[in-house]
Amino acid sequence: MERPGNGQRMANAREQLDQSRSRIRQSAEELEQGMVSRAITSTTRARRELEQMRDEFRRGTSSQFTEQMRNMRDQAQQLDRREREVADQIRQQIGSQRKTLADSGVNLELADRIDQQKEGIEELIDQMKNVSEQAEASEPLLSRRLYDTLRRASTQNVGRTLDATGELIRRNFLPQAQEIERQAARGIEDLRTGVEEAATSVLGDEAESLRLARQQLDELIRQVDDEVARASGRSQPAERLAGQRRPGDPNEPADLAANQQRIADAQSLTGRRAPGDPNAGGRPVVSLSNPADPAGWGGFEGSTGPRDQIDPNGPLTGRDFRQWSDRLRDVQEMLNQSDLRNEVARVRDRARAIRAEFTRHGKEPQWDLVNQQITKPLAELRNRISEELAQLQSRQVGIDRDPIPSRFAELVRRYYENLGGD
Repeated sequence: MERPGNGQRMANAREQLDQSRSRIRQSAEELEQGMVSRAITSTTRARRELEQMRDEFRRGTSSQFTEQMRNMRDQAQQLDRREREVADQIRQQIGSQRKTLADSGVNLELADRIDQQKEGIEELIDQMKNVSEQAEASEPLLSRRLYDTLRRASTQNVGRTLDATGELIRRNFLPQAQEIERQAARGIEDLRTGVEEAATSVLGDEAESLRLARQQLDELIRQVDDEVARASGRSQPAERLAGQRRPGDPNEPADLAANQQRIADAQSLTGRRAPGDPNAGGRPVVSLSNPADPAGWGGFEGSTGPRDQIDPNGPLTGRDFRQWSDRLRDVQEMLNQSDLRNEVARVRDRARAIRAEFTRHGKEPQWDLVNQQITKPLAELRNRISEELAQLQSRQVGIDRDPIPSRFAELVRRYYENLGGD
């Protein structure tokens, strides 16, 4: 609490601590006066307050490390991917049959990429040291895992290995550079694995989070698809547009009496009046186009006008919107990559805009626009999550480091997607 910068953030906790300290003093005084039962009560209350404050403090510090570990994990994974690209480029240069003056330029560019890798490794290691020290008291498991990873990284000396690789590439000693780069790649892979394991203590298991996010997306997409399908079934057929009537049409003479009875029943429940009622005044007009909802309000909270095409169970036009939106927010929190989280946030914003337009003006959404702005982006997001899960599982089973030939990439992706689905 006394560390610089923590004053404002810890103000409430400090006040709670002062209150607990007062209760402990009070219990000591009561014990001296022989009021044992009151002393026990005061002590018990102080203990509970301290335990609650401890739990809140741990939650607060855990959330503090959440974003740091998420960024560190992303950075470690990115460094590992880039190192694979570097290895692939070295292999291509060695396998090239033609040696031209352009090769020296390619090698210099490749050496610069290795220098950038070294800078990224040094930056990541500095962050790991800082978090390990800060988490020592509140998150000992996180601190210990980071420390063990740092200790292994120091013995592998990835930075020096990358320096040697870059220098050999600049001198066009590519086979020798390839051999040393493999050592650096193993060190970077171990570093990524260590950061991922450390992040699990505060972020949870990444593979399980991806699986849960994908399951949630499947259900959310299905709900929107069902609402669009029901809306399509409600659309008027061609004969109605031509002025013809269908049997059971509430505007047919044979059905007017039954429809008026429904309106009368609705009036008795809601106090609203039908058109032409001398007592109608300025009250809302009753819609005759939906016998299942004669009041025309759609039967959900927040209605502001007639709803002729309401889907009471729809996620966009019905009562389930808040639950649907909250579940989509849960998906956002399950994802660790910032670009995936941002895409979920964009879809939520679009859904809120569609919902607001519907509740404000009572106008049925344009379902083709819903497919374009909601369903399609969620389906693409679901596929990207499957790809991330496949890559994660491929690393966990120790797949060969050589890149997948492009003609087999789609087959491998589908294989791991099906494997992850189990």
